[in-house]
Amino acid sequence: MKPLPGFILLASLFLEAGLQAQLEQVPLHEAWTFAEAGDTVFRAAIVPGTVHQDLMRHGTIPDPYVGMNVDSVHWVEERDWTYRCTFMPPAGLLDREHIELRFEGLDTFAEVLLNGRSLGLTDNMFRTWTFLVKDLLLSGENVLEVRFSSPVKEGTKRLKRYGLQLPADNDAGAVRVSPYVRKAAYHFGWDWAPRLVTSGIWRPVELVGWDRARIADVRHRQVFR
Repeated sequence: MKPLPGFILLASLFLEAGLQAQLEQVPLHEAWTFAEAGDTVFRAAIVPGTVHQDLMRHGTIPDPYVGMNVDSVHWVEERDWTYRCTFMPPAGLLDREHIELRFEGLDTFAEVLLNGRSLGLTDNMFRTWTFLVKDLLLSGENVLEVRFSSPVKEGTKRLKRYGLQLPADNDAGAVRVSPYVRKAAYHFGWDWAPRLVTSGIWRPVELVGWDRARIADVRHRQVFR
């Protein structure tokens, strides 16, 4: 009977591999554009990435790591930004019982919309965000939009709401809001890095389709006796 736990573990791994093979994953990294909120002119963007990188590529801001250029790009953190892409899902994907839109990382405060329909709000750079979109996907062209709000403005709202200035010696801003934002602390300044409070789709995004069921997570726990 002793080999039984090992057999169960091995069987579960094979089961997971079989279910994962049934997943259909469609990356959404092409044809992204971006613009400042309210602007009607959208320019090419690279996803995954950040708004600072896209602005640099278009020559809107200089390289902040050269000389004292960083002092001239702080305005970026005060603005809201919109990222948009159009895509056509594979025909086979639409036949799946379940379809999920999966963002591995959104930095940070954003509203996600698909074909003009709001899917939800995000407020944490470090987690994955998923949305069920089976009923919203079209067989033709779809429009995915991510509207980012200024992390500094959103952090200021939270600071005012709680009325407590928390320790943030690294924060180089006039108002230290970093403790109220689930975002990399070094973005607000550090002893080894300048202050660059950015926004963007900083990790991969994809559509995931499956039938019946899937294994979303596996945890193995050893019990010693």
